[in-house]
Amino acid sequence: IHRGHRGVSKFRVRVRTSVWWRWPGMYKAIEELVRKCVTCSIHRPEIKEPLMPSSLPERPWQRLGSDLFQFQGDTYLIMVDYYSRWIEIKKLVSQTSESIIFAMKELFSQHGVPEIVMSDNGPQYSASQFKEFAAAYGFIHVTSSPNYPQANGEAERAVRTIKSLLRKNEDIYLALLTYRASPLHNGYSPSELLMGRKLRTQLPILPDKLNPTVPESIGDKEDHYRQKQELNFNKRHKTQELPSLQPGDKVWLRDQKRHGHVVEKTQHPRSYLVRTSAGTTVRRNRSAIVHTGKGQLPDGEPRKPSTPKKTVTSEYEQRQTPTAVRNPPQSTPADLMQVPQSTPVVVPTPQSTLQGITRSTRSRAAIQQPSRFRDYIME
Repeated sequence: IHRGHRGVSKFRVRVRTSVWWRWPGMYKAIEELVRKCVTCSIHRPEIKEPLMPSSLPERPWQRLGSDLFQFQGDTYLIMVDYYSRWIEIKKLVSQTSESIIFAMKELFSQHGVPEIVMSDNGPQYSASQFKEFAAAYGFIHVTSSPNYPQANGEAERAVRTIKSLLRKNEDIYLALLTYRASPLHNGYSPSELLMGRKLRTQLPILPDKLNPTVPESIGDKEDHYRQKQELNFNKRHKTQELPSLQPGDKVWLRDQKRHGHVVEKTQHPRSYLVRTSAGTTVRRNRSAIVHTGKGQLPDGEPRKPSTPKKTVTSEYEQRQTPTAVRNPPQSTPADLMQVPQSTPVVVPTPQSTLQGITRSTRSRAAIQQPSRFRDYIME
């Protein structure tokens, strides 16, 4: 009935036209069967999970986001402060770890060494040279799940902002100055939050406005802003919380298009280590993992040959054997929807056993086979 994998609605329509007996809870059984179908799970549209806003650091330049981007054939390193949203960019001569480390050392000499640096899993950040650099300078390097740029959202948003400035302005340095001196949603500019003072721009300003001041606490304003972002995101994308995975669960990786099983959950939110069918262990976000449970492999996937089991006649085969049982056992929903291929659905009965057969109803009234059916095999 489920051949073609048309979904729950078409499944119900086919059941109404094919199944003559409808048991209580049949539609719930249909929904459960479609939900556990491996093929349907793999091709089901990706579900957006609720937004997890990043927390506000306690002080400026404590946690930074880093990323690389291309613009007009050149490669740039971008670093953004999670507290003040101060953005720094450096043009790189190459895309090697050594070039990134040299640019970061220059920035750290100006603003200090942060406690945490967040980035993606690019080869420049996962190289041994960068790990040695992080250990030597004393900061923690945190990476996001591969193929999930949303986890490093602050850096990704800064990349969009800088690319917009590069396209619209001939003098990128004046554009950066304007960005750093413009107030944010909390009422303070990135320069005020990072350095405690306003920057002098081409716009006229009173000299006393340039005196250093200590900004007020922005924790309440930032919390309100992030909660509003979270509500808007969840409402726009109609997010749903995906169930957590356990070690050993069978899964399907969307990006690699192959099966695997969960090894363990990492210390990062919604991040898992998965052992693929190719023998490699990869880290993926929960949104890139489809839970397939213990269902059958989808159509077209190679199946391992099953070893014959030394068992007695199965319960299904016993039900198909003609016996003189007055009240035969009722079939369950799973028996009617999925019939084992190794067992015939109809067991042929010799004609001699059916000719002249007499059955009894509950009222004990004898039912004789009509004489016009004597030349036919009645099943």
